[in-house]
Amino acid sequence: MNKPELLEAIAERAGVPKKMAEQVISSAVAVIREALMEGESVRIPGLGIFYVKQRPQRSAINPKTGMRLTLPQRRVVKFKVARDLKRQIIGGNK
Repeated sequence: MNKPELLEAIAERAGVPKKMAEQVISSAVAVIREALMEGESVRIPGLGIFYVKQRPQRSAINPKTGMRLTLPQRRVVKFKVARDLKRQIIGGNK
């Protein structure tokens, strides 16, 4: 599902105009992005948790040249699926 399809589905289910659905989705994405930039986690009940994790510095090898290099530490965004959703997807239950 892409963004226009998501907007269409939300507008239809909520009984609101597409423009309002787009504003809500855009606002939600902006709030989630800001929270993650500040290092906060975002819990969405029934969906999961977005969070930021610090990856440590590590050594790696360039497969083309065989040269050893050091990758710096960095922050990455992770997502953990809610337990109930995971069970529904694995079990096929609705």
